[in-house]
Amino acid sequence: MRPNRRRSSELRTQMLDVQLLDVFAEVESLLRSGREIQHDALQLRIAAPTDRIERRGAARRIEKRVAELHKECRTLCAVVETLARMTIQLRAAVDNRRHRRREDGQQPRRGTATASDNS
Repeated sequence: MRPNRRRSSELRTQMLDVQLLDVFAEVESLLRSGREIQHDALQLRIAAPTDRIERRGAARRIEKRVAELHKECRTLCAVVETLARMTIQLRAAVDNRRHRRREDGQQPRRGTATASDNS
């Protein structure tokens, strides 16, 4: 196996790890936003019915935070789409290494067989 090919798949794996950290950060942001919305909703529920100013403020904050949550969801989708592309590239790099080994007359490593290899 050529060192460049191995480095390529190792680099792709490292990039995948970084992208996963981005996914986790976005998910944490969504959770934080959800808790803030829940807090405002609780304030709205417990506010005295006569305190219209407080209730309006809470309702406006909920509306604003839900809009932010929607934006964060779109950001998460974009990050996951990038992650999906990276996994396809990683698989292609690994498959290319396996294909090159076979061309060189080497056996694929243990545990790398696919369903198509068994047929």
